[in-house]
Amino acid sequence: MQVTRGAVSIPMLALVWAGVLAPCAGVDEDPVTGSTHCCLGPYWQRKLGRDAFTAWQASARGGLIQVAVHGDRVTLSGQAVTVLRGELLA
Repeated sequence: MQVTRGAVSIPMLALVWAGVLAPCAGVDEDPVTGSTHCCLGPYWQRKLGRDAFTAWQASARGGLIQVAVHGDRVTLSGQAVTVLRGELLA
């Protein structure tokens, strides 16, 4: 389930607050979710009238995400922590 808590415009910055909940999967709230912001990007682009904005993942370990919508693609940037490394084999 994706929950958007609202948008607040402040000078030079449009801020979107979001959270991801999946209690049935044992995830009370995800710290920062790129896939959610990829989905929310085009929605908030239309609502805010902006191609780029800053989003806040509102959770105990939340973080800022720079979101930019380019046609049918969304790019995200920000700080990240590597929690798992692996290799997918064919």
